[in-house]
Parts: sequence; structure tokens; C-alpha cells
Amino acid sequence: MKREDGLTAVGLSELRALRDRIASGSLAVPLTTAGLQAAGLPARSQLAECLAELDATGIVASLDLVIAERTREARAVLDLVWTGPEAPASTARDTRVVMREMFGRARSRVLIAGFAFDSGAELFEPLHDGMVAHQVRVQMFLNIPRAPKAVDPREHAQAFVRKLLIDNWPWTDLFPEFYCDPRTVEPDSLESLHAKCVVVDERLTLIGSANFTDRGRTRNIEVGVLIDDPTFARQVVEQWQGLLSRHLLERVIP
Repeated sequence: MKREDGLTAVGLSELRALRDRIASGSLAVPLTTAGLQAAGLPARSQLAECLAELDATGIVASLDLVIAERTREARAVLDLVWTGPEAPASTARDTRVVMREMFGRARSRVLIAGFAFDSGAELFEPLHDGMVAHQVRVQMFLNIPRAPKAVDPREHAQAFVRKLLIDNWPWTDLFPEFYCDPRTVEPDSLESLHAKCVVVDERLTLIGSANFTDRGRTRNIEVGVLIDDPTFARQVVEQWQGLLSRHLLERVIP
């Protein structure tokens, strides 16, 4: 197996992280799957197999070549996404338009993390259409504010999701999966899930300041970036799924 062939399934961000760990001396060589896992890197067997015979200098040089070739062939496409007054000759894209277009393009999975939601029926209509036509799986990660002291946190979370559905999801046939950080729901909580992002089909990622609200999409000054890059999209998805696998986030079934 050629070295470059063994690395084709490894994401660019993973290659860069591996290169930096070895260059800094924080990851020992020869590489092993167990060593990668202990260092917090994906324990991919092909990494260990095709780089096992090289010393640290050789691995760094090999990874530099692969990274350079990968970035030469394909660069992420970035678009500025904006809500609010426009500067002269602005090339920014409109937040509301971008969100609806992203949902309309979904064919397999959509991940949404949001701090606040309101008046979502118009925004989520193409997303619901994709769920009906293409069985798109939708995961929503919500900020659920802390429960009153006299209310059970789980019941509070369920009531929050039910109200979110009433206000934002007028359809009764299909629903997203809802998740929350249980720390935010505790009566004495000082935490919040403040992230705001959308990932569609592990390719398109929107990250920015705008909430899923009328103000965030039409009136405030908000800035975001739309990233067309499968490697980055997968990295974002894996970050959230990693929290789920460690039971740091919980599903809320209303």
C-alpha cells in the first residue's frame, strides 16, 4: 500500500492535527492505533500502518507533502453571510436566503445548533419538505434555559420543546430529534448552549452569530460564514456526535 493511498480516507484536519502533534513531540513514534487514541486523535489503522516505519522527521515530511497536495487540489469555498444594512458593493449573502437554500438542498442529514428560535415555520418549510421527500434526518441541539426550582428539569425540558414545536414547527407528521446540554436545565445553572451552526449532508456548514429568529435573519447586524468543505463539515458533525457518545448531551422527547 502506498503511503498516499493509505491516507486518502483521512480528513485534512486530522492530518494537520497529527502533523502538529508529532512535530511538537506530544505524540510518540512509532505510531500505533492505541497511541493515536490516547492522544485524542481518531484511531485509524491506516494511519498507523502506512507511517509506522518512519521516524518523526519522516512522518512530518510525508504529512507536509500530503497536506500540500490535498490543499492544492481542493480548497474550501467560503461565502460571507450577513444580516442587516449592507456596505456599498457588498458581496455578502443574505442569512435568511442561505438558511432556506441549505435546508432545501438537504438529502440525508441536517444538524442544527441554536441558542434561540422563533417564527420558524417559513424558515423550516424546505427542511420539512426534505424530511418527507428524502427521509432527511434532522438533529437539533437546543439551549434550554434553567428550570424553576419547583419544576423537575426533565419536565421543564419537555415543555420547552413542546412550545418550540408550537411556535416553529406546524407539521404533525415528522419531527426533528431534539437534544440539550442537561447542565443548562438545572435550576442553578450558569451554563448555556450558545453555539449557532447548521451542517447539511456533511458538506455545507454555516457558522455565525445569527439566532434562528426573525431578528437574527432580517433585522439585526449578524455575520456568518458558509463553508463548502466536506472535511470541515464532518469535523463539526463529529464534535457534536462525540458529545452524544459521551452522554454529555441528552435527547429530549416531548
